[in-house]
Amino acid sequence: MKAEIHRACSLHELATFAKYLTPILEKGTLLALNGDIGSGKTTLSKYLINYLTSTRIEEISSPTFNLYQTYSNQDLIISHYDFYRIDNSHELEELDISDSIKNNVTIIEWANKFPSVLPKDHIEIQIINKSDKRDYKIFFHGKYEKVILAHKNRLNFLSNSGLNIREITNMKGDASKRKYFRVYDGVKNFVLMDASKEIRKKTKTTKSIKDFIIIDKYLDNIGLRVPKIYGYDIKNQLILEEDLGLTTYNELYLKLNFEKLITPAIESLLILVHSNYTTINDLNGTAFELNKFDKKIFIHEAKLFIDYYWPYAKSSICPKEKKYEFLSIIEKMFSDLSPDRTLILRDYHSPNLHYLENEKGHRKCALIDFQDALLGHPLYDLVSLAQDARVTISEVKEKYIIDAFKQKFLFKNFQFGNSSFNEQYQILATQRSLKILGIFARLSLLEGKNNYIIHMPRIINYIRRSMNCSLLDNLTKWLKVNFKDTFDV
Repeated sequence: MKAEIHRACSLHELATFAKYLTPILEKGTLLALNGDIGSGKTTLSKYLINYLTSTRIEEISSPTFNLYQTYSNQDLIISHYDFYRIDNSHELEELDISDSIKNNVTIIEWANKFPSVLPKDHIEIQIINKSDKRDYKIFFHGKYEKVILAHKNRLNFLSNSGLNIREITNMKGDASKRKYFRVYDGVKNFVLMDASKEIRKKTKTTKSIKDFIIIDKYLDNIGLRVPKIYGYDIKNQLILEEDLGLTTYNELYLKLNFEKLITPAIESLLILVHSNYTTINDLNGTAFELNKFDKKIFIHEAKLFIDYYWPYAKSSICPKEKKYEFLSIIEKMFSDLSPDRTLILRDYHSPNLHYLENEKGHRKCALIDFQDALLGHPLYDLVSLAQDARVTISEVKEKYIIDAFKQKFLFKNFQFGNSSFNEQYQILATQRSLKILGIFARLSLLEGKNNYIIHMPRIINYIRRSMNCSLLDNLTKWLKVNFKDTFDV
């Protein structure tokens, strides 16, 4: 394994090295620091902890005598260990370090005393004193060989952007494989999106940042507020875009007047639904056509409920006959939908909507995260907005959103009328909620991301709201039989 060597002749250069490392230190990362006494392991640790948590340098102490210290910043916890005074593995067991390795950023000084503790995937730094300078020899073990390669691709992309980058920090991610970074050039912030880990094989949803760029341009052309794009790298799936700030709707629902907040979101949605999307040009000038939210995708997404929520809730695999019953019901639900198609963004909900006070009218609502757009039912995004997966929308507020949308909805352009509006809405709402329960269960079961579980009761309650729809009678009966304690209330 080839080592990467960084040299520091001053604290300023050490700080620069720490800034280089911090963007790849995230939950589950272990950093092993080795070197002689006085080589600067704790000093490097202090800079890393400072950048990751904003804890002041003077407030960060060596864990030599306490054996470990913890620091936090929102959802990120840093566990700082020192193995120097630990003499045997029994003492090590008392620290319960395995939990830290799994859930936190773990920094271990003198890690070479107990190499058996280190997981296959970790970063190792050997610090070598050389008179008036120090060499930091980095070894990237396991998956971190690819992690550092992706990091260098991002740095190369930014260096070619013309910006004088001062700082790169991790941003809180979402349920996707995409990574987001806030980039500061000394004047303003930008957002760097890395979609290089996005994989979609089973459905016809989008596959490249190219889709984001094309749809961003289309949405901008029809007058919607979307992030400005400053540069992109198709090969490495990178986009540098405008930073819209911290004003997402899920942060503001409890702070701003609901009507003031929701009105521009409804108005923007109506513009989207009525935009009469056909085709637009690809980046190379050829026709770009979006895939349809068809029966295959409709059923596949609902099937996530069977594949993941069932084993999550029951600790067993769904029997074949139950799965067949469920999928037959879902297929019938799709057949009851009108064939109308408009551009749908699919996650038109609070984490992906920003409220911009300095804009006017509908443009006060800015849209992000629309690379998964498809051609689908014109009420799909209304469901996303009125039954928000991350923030509870009461039945009163849901009705307000629906009524405000219906008042300006051009029924004459579509094949369903006001009388069947509610049935169409309830079918889409239930399918979406089933999918979301499956996704949240999958994140918990397969990836250990349990922070989404807290949203499950909300989603279950949304499904209960739809159970009075006659077109959902068969699904209602099926849910009450198979999830009696959850839905038969």
